[in-house]
Amino acid sequence: MPSGRIWWEDQTYRERRVLLHIPKGYDFTRPGVMVIFFHGHRATLTRDVRDRQLVPAQVAASGINAVLVAPQFAFNASDSSAGKFWEAGAFGRFVAEAGGKLAELHGNPAAAESFANMPIVLVAYSGGYLAAAWCLSVGGVEDRVRGVLLLDAVYGELDKFVSWIADHRETFFVSAYTDSTQKQNMELRTLLAEHEIPSATVLIKDKWKRGVTFLATNPEIQHEDFVTEAWADYPVKDLLRRLDEFRR
Repeated sequence: MPSGRIWWEDQTYRERRVLLHIPKGYDFTRPGVMVIFFHGHRATLTRDVRDRQLVPAQVAASGINAVLVAPQFAFNASDSSAGKFWEAGAFGRFVAEAGGKLAELHGNPAAAESFANMPIVLVAYSGGYLAAAWCLSVGGVEDRVRGVLLLDAVYGELDKFVSWIADHRETFFVSAYTDSTQKQNMELRTLLAEHEIPSATVLIKDKWKRGVTFLATNPEIQHEDFVTEAWADYPVKDLLRRLDEFRR
């Protein structure tokens, strides 16, 4: 690694756990959405995604009919590796398996079809951008993705994001950023303009759901806190609650 650190496989890549969450009040007979969350560097599902960033709580508090799937990538390490998601179709296989596990967790066999076909909102924070880019590019379920939310997570792979946006004009792509990724976000916006793809800088009511939005945040907001404090407190909750078509 450029830092000179060595990540031992049995310590860093041993985790195969996935955080699954079905909020109270979820109704599989109504339109729903699967929120898939990709964490950043030095994260664990329990300490960071669940307890510090409160992602399950944000999904539950959004008021929409949603479930959460959050895989563990490199365990507590500064590594953006996408793991098997670099492989063509791997994300699709992961989503299918997650749907089956959610059906088991729900306990009603009739829910299986809903979990197997529900649209996806892909949320990536920081180093989670790499897995997100490859999942959108070769994951095999690109047409199920209802939208993408990047939380200070545009560090590269701009061509993959541009390609997916260009091919999915009826979806949303929202990228919120601090100074950490401001330059890359502006580069991405320029590339989109060259492809005659417009973008906004505020979440315009209803229009944001079928377009691209870049959200600059207060300079005082820290990258480390971005999953709970961005353009709004609890940004995952804030964005999801705007998806009225999935309201419980």
